[in-house]
Amino acid sequence: MSQRVDKMVESIRRLTHTNSYTDSPTSTAQRGLQTQTIVDLLNEALEVVHGILYDNGTQAHIKEALLNIAADTEAVTISTDAFLGVNVLNVEFKYGSGSNDYRKLKKISEHERDTRSSGDPLSYVHRKNEILLSPIRASALTSGLRVTYEHQLPTVDVRRGKVSAVDDGNDPTSITIAANGLATAALSDSDLVGTYISVVDKDGNIQMQDIPVTAYDTGTGVITLGTFTSSSSEVVAVNDYVVIGSNASTHLPFPRSVEPFVIEYVKRNIYDLNGDPMINASERKLIALQFRLESMFAEWSSDIKSIPELDIDRFI
Repeated sequence: MSQRVDKMVESIRRLTHTNSYTDSPTSTAQRGLQTQTIVDLLNEALEVVHGILYDNGTQAHIKEALLNIAADTEAVTISTDAFLGVNVLNVEFKYGSGSNDYRKLKKISEHERDTRSSGDPLSYVHRKNEILLSPIRASALTSGLRVTYEHQLPTVDVRRGKVSAVDDGNDPTSITIAANGLATAALSDSDLVGTYISVVDKDGNIQMQDIPVTAYDTGTGVITLGTFTSSSSEVVAVNDYVVIGSNASTHLPFPRSVEPFVIEYVKRNIYDLNGDPMINASERKLIALQFRLESMFAEWSSDIKSIPELDIDRFI
């Protein structure tokens, strides 16, 4: 497990000599490098790491989702956390009553799409964030599709507050954070109102996400939530932590071996912001760390890799 983001922020401040600062939601009261700036750079670094992973063809963040099929409806919307909205690896149709009674659908082109026939789908067209079924099923089917895709990584944030009370753990309308739970970066109503938050446990595991905020009382610590639907497995409990972001955590979604690259990436950008000559040494180190990352991702699995067979007749 990676170290907590606020601990990484402390480490980055020590390494870049930016320990003198005052976080404040009011710009006139801000002094030095703001914690939010470091958090923004950490998230930028994660996007770079994910891009390196994606370029190397590493499928380390794979997820399955069961999607319902509506009657006489061609399009099924893909989960919103699909990476780039397009990286779907496999689509299967439920043909029986068993939990594993799924058969693979063939991916076809728009030219092969059939919108006039009715029946159980045999193939699909992938268009942006939708799966278009062919043929179109006449009746609805719960969990009719099992879709395997590369999912978008959660963003990271520092702990913004510790949950001291919640009106309903499964379906909350308000969450109260302790005044002394505001760790590292102070919150104002403008930080939260109109945005989304997530709730995580002490290890950064997301307990509830996509939580809309309509109001925040800085005096009482009460966060008023908008209307949303949580899944049956999501529960908010006292002593959990609030973070900013619709899908956010307090820990990196990568193994600890990725941290040196992420930290160096942030350091390099801080040097750039401050006009620090240390940027040159940092850039050289970053190149070396990127090469190490690419090598690590290229050898993600220790499984024996088969040699692809060539169809010799095809070239005769």
